[in-house]
Amino acid sequence: MQARDTTEVDGDGHVLYCRRNQGRYIEKRVCGQIVRLDNRWVVPYNPYLIGRFNCYINVEICNSVKPVKYLHKYIFKGPDRGVVEIDEVVDEIKDFLEDRYVAAQEACWRLFGFETNNKSHSICRLPVHLPGQQYVTFKEETSLHSVIDQNAETKLTKFFELNCHIRALIASSNQGNHMLLRYMDLPLYYKWDVKNNMWERRVRKIKVFGRINMVPIGTEVFYLRLLLTHVEAPTSFEDLLCFHDIVHPTYKAACIPRGLLQDDSEWKNCLQEATFIALPK
Repeated sequence: MQARDTTEVDGDGHVLYCRRNQGRYIEKRVCGQIVRLDNRWVVPYNPYLIGRFNCYINVEICNSVKPVKYLHKYIFKGPDRGVVEIDEVVDEIKDFLEDRYVAAQEACWRLFGFETNNKSHSICRLPVHLPGQQYVTFKEETSLHSVIDQNAETKLTKFFELNCHIRALIASSNQGNHMLLRYMDLPLYYKWDVKNNMWERRVRKIKVFGRINMVPIGTEVFYLRLLLTHVEAPTSFEDLLCFHDIVHPTYKAACIPRGLLQDDSEWKNCLQEATFIALPK
């Protein structure tokens, strides 16, 4: 630290505090040697705060977001942790309740009766699959025909059927309060009836999010998922392949004219044009 008469801020935003060279110092023995400590070794402080609270208080100028991170790091850093390995089969829930460490912050939070967790919205998971490639669930003793019948309809296929019904109502000028929805917006207005495997209109609105299941990037089902997030009220898998009366062979090809993907046609046209106008000398 250097002695200086004023407090300044350098070009990097660091504060250079005022430390006047008044000729006063104290001597302290460090590692068997006498060391002189002057104002350059004094941290920024406020005499009133030290006298008022009778404790050490370091006063710094806050001119960036770093002090916020510094303070919250110490508040929420949590307790010390240890790793315990157990070989035998145990009750994980019981061990969690008995072996966990409750820090001071969590203890106070619970003593004051505050909630430790909450859920503001419900999540409705929406499966996505190619035609005839949906996941099926069944018990071991269930017959093959029963498995096929029970899993033939999914939330996605019933979404297509619902859109056919809504479009028919709109075409007959009897749409009422129906609207064209995307797949992920459907749970806002409809709920899934597990017993009857169908979408039912909600009587009252609730806080809910529709979340389409994640799929591997670059696969055909990924491009199907991409179309479902943008196309309103598709009526079938084949309907998603059609755009401006042109039926595309794959879902990836159907994404390109909708502007959801980029292709190499721009670069191909540029090179094709260069063969005519940019010939070598």
